Amino acid sequence: GAALVRVTRYHEELEDQFDQLVRHDLRLADQAEVLLRLTVDLETGKRGFLLTGSPVLLETYTRARRELVPAVAAVRATAEDAEERHAIDEFEALLAQWVSSVSEPQIHDRSLGHAIDAQRVEDGRVLIDELRGILTRLRDKAVTAAELVKRFAIERVPTQPWRLAPTDV
Repeated sequence: GAALVRVTRYHEELEDQFDQLVRHDLRLADQAEVLLRLTVDLETGKRGFLLTGSPVLLETYTRARRELVPAVAAVRATAEDAEERHAIDEFEALLAQWVSSVSEPQIHDRSLGHAIDAQRVEDGRVLIDELRGILTRLRDKAVTAAELVKRFAIERVPTQPWRLAPTDV
């Protein structure tokens, strides 16, 4: 009976630790995926407008810009370590740079009927690739961490619970 109580307590504690860690990692991965989708929407909406001049296509861009603010705030609230916070800071800085130096000037120029600046297109592509890279690394790190926690938890389950030492519970 005492061994069963110890094993039960051990499993409950392990399950709580597992749930907390995995929840954080999976939430962070999901949030990074949302930011990736919004980044694609920004680029797609802007590019569609530049190619066609149709203001309807700017709605995707405008919606994505509006949704990015709470999405970034959610990721920032979830980030726990310095590496995660640094990734979000870097993402925000590059995104602000992309908006101010690439997308908004391109949209403005296209609205006035000016030709698209090839250098600005290239600069925008480089920044968007960097933004995607940051988010992909953040997402992949979170997924890997969740898998490691899961693997560690599974490996820690004793095969002979009656041999647990008092320090194991």
